[in-house]
Amino acid sequence: MLDNPLLKDLMNKENLSEGQASGALGLVLAQLRKYLQADQFALIQKFIPGCDQLIANAPDIKSGLLGGLAGGLGGGKAKALLDLSKGLSGLGISADKQKGIANTLKESVGKHYPDLVALIDI
Repeated sequence: MLDNPLLKDLMNKENLSEGQASGALGLVLAQLRKYLQADQFALIQKFIPGCDQLIANAPDIKSGLLGGLAGGLGGGKAKALLDLSKGLSGLGISADKQKGIANTLKESVGKHYPDLVALIDI
């Protein structure tokens, strides 16, 4: 496992397997990479250990009809959330548990990487 406090928090607080935690974090980072400016994402890469590896190992998300509609209507954030939810479901993470994962990640980033909080709150 990568020496990454975000992964450890996801595994411990959300009772995720290592694969689920790394997949979930990789999916979140991949979505951030799509929607942040390059210089902003470079800060995330600088601070979060294994960022590029987590993204590379994240499961692929095939956007469905709803994601395409949300993106086509200018709902970039809505599309990102739909895609993220679909990816997490593919990892065997129920919709009920996904909100807890988001809260744990936000709390964990605030604890370990406070300079990144404003960037992830999109």
